Amino acid sequence: MCGILPARAAEQDVVRQAVEAGRYRPLTEILAEVARRYDGRVLDVELEKGRDGRAYYEIKLIDGTGRKLELHADAVSGAVVQAEAPAVDEALPPVGEVLRKVLARWPGMVLDVEMERDTHGRLVYEVKLRMPDERMRELTVDARSGEVLGDDAQHGAALHRLMDMPSVLDLLQARYPGHVLEAELEHDRNGRYFYEVEIRLHSGRVVELEVDAEDGRVLRVEEAD
Repeated sequence: MCGILPARAAEQDVVRQAVEAGRYRPLTEILAEVARRYDGRVLDVELEKGRDGRAYYEIKLIDGTGRKLELHADAVSGAVVQAEAPAVDEALPPVGEVLRKVLARWPGMVLDVEMERDTHGRLVYEVKLRMPDERMRELTVDARSGEVLGDDAQHGAALHRLMDMPSVLDLLQARYPGHVLEAELEHDRNGRYFYEVEIRLHSGRVVELEVDAEDGRVLRVEEAD
C-alpha cells in the first residue's frame, strides 16, 4: 500500500534482527515445513500480530486441488496451523450484491475478494481492484452493508495526523528510562496506527510497548522474551 512503504521496510529490518537474535524462526524453515505438509504454491506471506500480541506469519497458498488456504505459523515456535474460516452468517447478502455496490463507487475490475473477521469481530471482505488507470486499490468492505470501511488511499492522509517517531520516543523514555532497541510504525486492518517500541531499561529488563500513534497513549506493555 502506497502510504506504508517505510513501515514495511522497518518491519523487514525488525524481522531480520529477530531471526538473527534467535527470537523468530527463519521463514525459510517455516516454508519448508509448509511445503512438506501441503501440496501447493505459496502466494503471499505477511508478518502479523495476534490479539495476544504474539507474532505469526500469515501464509496464503493454493493447494493441488485449486483450493485457497490460509495458514498461520507462530514466528517463535514455527508451529503451523490452518487458519479457521470465519463463521458464515446466513443473513449476509450475496457477495455479488456487495461487490456491485463497491463497483458503483469505484468502477474497475475485481481481482480478489476474501472474507475475514476484523479486530472488532465484524465480517468483512478484503477486495482488491484494478482501476481504469491501471492502479491497484485494496478495500475493506463490511460484509453486511457493503459499506467501505477503509482503503489504501486513506493511509497516506492518515499519516499527517500521527505524532512523529522522535516525539513518541521522547515521551516513552521519560516514563521508561533506558535505550530504545527497536521502533516500528504499524497499522491494523481498521486503519488504526500504532508504534511498536522495544526498550532496554536501565535495570536491564527489556519491555515491548504498543503506543497510539495519534496521541502517544501507551496501549500495551509486556516483558520481552
